[in-house]
Amino acid sequence: MIIVGSTYIEECIYPTKWYEVYGSGFRAVRALQHEIENIDFFTYASGEIRDAMPTMLEKKDIRLIVTEIDKTLCFRYFHGLSEPKIYPNILRIKKSAPLEVNGDTVLRYGFLEGDAIVHGKKVVYDPQSSYNPVEFYSNGSTADELVYILNKKEAILLTGCDEPEGIAKKLLTYNTIAVILKMGPSGGFVFTKDEKKEFKPYKTDHVFPIGTGDIFSAFVSLYWGVKGYDIDNAAQEASKMTALYSSNYNYYLPIKNISLEGLNILGDNHGDKSIYLAAPFFNIAQRWLVEEARDALRSKHIKVFSPVHDVGYGIAGQVASKDIAAIKKCDVMFAIGGNLDPGTIFEIGYARSINKSVVVYVENEREEDLKMIKGTDCIIESDFVTAIYKTIWCALEKK
Repeated sequence: MIIVGSTYIEECIYPTKWYEVYGSGFRAVRALQHEIENIDFFTYASGEIRDAMPTMLEKKDIRLIVTEIDKTLCFRYFHGLSEPKIYPNILRIKKSAPLEVNGDTVLRYGFLEGDAIVHGKKVVYDPQSSYNPVEFYSNGSTADELVYILNKKEAILLTGCDEPEGIAKKLLTYNTIAVILKMGPSGGFVFTKDEKKEFKPYKTDHVFPIGTGDIFSAFVSLYWGVKGYDIDNAAQEASKMTALYSSNYNYYLPIKNISLEGLNILGDNHGDKSIYLAAPFFNIAQRWLVEEARDALRSKHIKVFSPVHDVGYGIAGQVASKDIAAIKKCDVMFAIGGNLDPGTIFEIGYARSINKSVVVYVENEREEDLKMIKGTDCIIESDFVTAIYKTIWCALEKK
């Protein structure tokens, strides 16, 4: 199998410092090294990173074909759902000559620092761009059988369509046999020229989302390109492996003896769900966290009611009735419980009194302070990203 993709430095600051050499391509190599014989990996990297790459692999028979560049790119995240800062700035990245690859089974990711012209029999293409994704065939690449893997933002940018069926129709041309459209926490769709099928997500106790898209594409390539699974079954197995990676962000994924809970939710039912965001917003730190939570929830295409955004500041008689009405209408409440703000505690209690599900993100409060919250069956989570995902899953599972 041939993998052609990026090698980047990745850094995540919170909740614990994380600094690794991954990127889409090198992450795929590290994930699949124990599952496939004879991996050839084509990438760009600085001389220093190129020389260190063999020491990061457990198998020594992987062929690394590295085109040297001046500086390996660095992606810096504050938390797992934040927009990364890219160094050097993407406007200053010098494009290198394209890599040229020929093979039977090829996994091609998009690049910032170059490009790849691929000719293969079975090709999986993941453009990996939230800014300017390009069609597989646009640079002269060819495939006897091609599978696109896209998240919804990439798909909209690439096709100009915002409906899954329209996206698939635009891309299922030439030798494209399938379009896999990822819908984030709710799984996704596999479109072929004859049918549309869903694949479900899997619930985990912990969620680390950085690199999950890379892992998904890697395992679709394994199951479809190497093991010969039907493409919809390959997507379902890849979803399972992605959940396992996300639960421990470990590049080595044992395939056997996996026990995960599959979520039976429709891949495109985000729009009719709503989340109430309960939180204090009276200083810059509190307001920053509200903005991060709101952006993270809305990025999954779910409606969010935020009192500071949707009602604003005002006296009790002006704001309380509107907030209560919104709590009654919401599917789930996401509450930022730090500092035990009285207004937030009241909102939590009111939501539970009318049997609304509540996910509470809280890190450092004492057990005694959380007694009533725990005693009323709220979901309490100390990791911000995991709390966001559990809130979304809870909303999407509501009938």
